[in-house]
Formats: sequence, C-alpha cells, structure tokens
Amino acid sequence: MTSHPNTPTGYFRQLGSIHLHVDGGGLSRPVEESLWMLVQEFNRRAKLNQVTEEAPGSQRKELPEAYRNHGLGQSGEESLEFFSMLMIAEPARTITEKVRAKIARSLPYIPEFSEWLTPDGSVEITRRAVEILLQRTDITSPILIETEQVIGVIDDNAAEQWIPPNLDHPLIHSSIGLPRAQTPPVEIHSAINMPREKGNSAPFKAQELLEALEQRGIALGGCFLFKNPNEWRYRFNYFAEHETYQNIARTQNAAIREYMAAHGGGRQYLTRTISEGVLGVWKINPSMTPTAGIQYATQ
Repeated sequence: MTSHPNTPTGYFRQLGSIHLHVDGGGLSRPVEESLWMLVQEFNRRAKLNQVTEEAPGSQRKELPEAYRNHGLGQSGEESLEFFSMLMIAEPARTITEKVRAKIARSLPYIPEFSEWLTPDGSVEITRRAVEILLQRTDITSPILIETEQVIGVIDDNAAEQWIPPNLDHPLIHSSIGLPRAQTPPVEIHSAINMPREKGNSAPFKAQELLEALEQRGIALGGCFLFKNPNEWRYRFNYFAEHETYQNIARTQNAAIREYMAAHGGGRQYLTRTISEGVLGVWKINPSMTPTAGIQYATQ
C-alpha cells in the first residue's frame, strides 16, 4: 500500500485534520500490515512514502532528547526508510469555511472540538494501533507512533491558514497503554516539490540542500527525499514551541522560497510549510512484544 486509492491531493494537510504516523525504520512489513488493518477496521485513508535519502540537521544537536524520543535507528538516531500516515479525523467542511472566514477577518475564534472535527477517533485508533503492534512477533527494532493535528498551512497557492493548538484534546490526557515520550508541542514540516522528468537525476542531494538552507540562517531537524514517480519531493522537519512556531514557519518558508528562486535552475517548483500540534508520541521497543516473550498489557 503506497496510498489509498482516489485520495485527493492535499487530503492529509487539511487545516484541523488529525493523523497518525506509524514509523519503523526499516520494518516496512509490520508497519504496512498494521496500517492496513487500521484502514479496514476504521474505514480511514492512509499512505506510505518511501524515503530514498536523508540528512540530519543542526537542530538534532540542540534538542537531543526530542530526537532520541523520535529515534528509530540502533543508536537512537532518527532514521527513516519510509513515512506513513493514517487519517484519523477530517475537518467538517461547513465548519471549515466558517472558521476560515473568521480567520480572514482576524476575529478570535476557538472552535469546539466536537464542532470542528467529525468524527474524532484519536484515542480509540491510537490505542488500537498500539494493541495491534504489541501483538506482532516480527518487531526487531523500535516503532514510533505519533498523533498530530494540522494547525497551520503556508502554501504557494493560497493564503496562510491557522487555528489555535488544541491544548485540551482528549488524547493529550488519555492513557493508551504506553508511556508518553517527551517532545516539543509543535512540529513544522516544510516541502519542496519539483516535476520529475524521465531519466533525470535528483536536482539536489539531501545533504547539500540541507546545508545550503542552514547556511541561510535557518535550523532544521533533517532533510528527506521521498520516492515518487512524478515529482522530486524534499521534506524537512523542525520542532518548536507554541509561542514561536508561527514565526519560525514563516521564516523557514520564506528562506526555502528565496533559495529556490535563486538556485532552482529555472525548474518549476512548489513550496509548502505545515505546522502540526503534537498530541502524543509513543515508542514500541522489541522488548514489549512477543518477540522477547514478555507479556505487556495495554490499558
């Protein structure tokens, strides 16, 4: 499964939507099979992206604990060979338009959770993901589960969109059967998409692109190149606090756009920066699964 059939472009970055990541370094089979079980059980859409290149950024040295908690490699580093997403809750479209209009007029508005998302199964689906993975016997390295809500979108083709972080989301205060990992409250994801012509090699190496952007004064957690038959898809991540994430997202997006305007070689490109409120991060280690013969009860 690479992507659910007929999934609209931009589906997973809808403002207010909530999604689940299940990432396992090189363990594609247990993650993909578990993700497909969740798709069938809860009638949700999912996608799985293969990572062909990655380069670590300077923020990993600034926030070593955060990246250790997200680490999937043998030595604790963040190491991804694929990147999965499962939609948990979509925005109610009538509410979305109402909120967008209020945001455009700069009026304060904090939507009620039941009003904003229909339906929200974050706690139930996250618990079920943990339950499914803990029952597997083929987990030989850590698997990370992360649930996030899209709270900001900066896109080349649209005006900025923002909603307040949901600090009272039920998942923040619920137990899912695993200890919660400590992590900053917001993760910023930036993107560069470039059309891929047959026979052409990647326009940038991940390491070269990351270094060039950081030389422009922005720190990054990493640069990842996703496999796609039609586009070169570069992705970047960065952790931030509630007080600073909007300004950081704007600064990163502007720096990426300026770099591409100067060094894109006349190619077409699209940039985007998404801010996501982290609702929870949990790690499953092999010692928790039947692989080690240990009984581990979920709550």
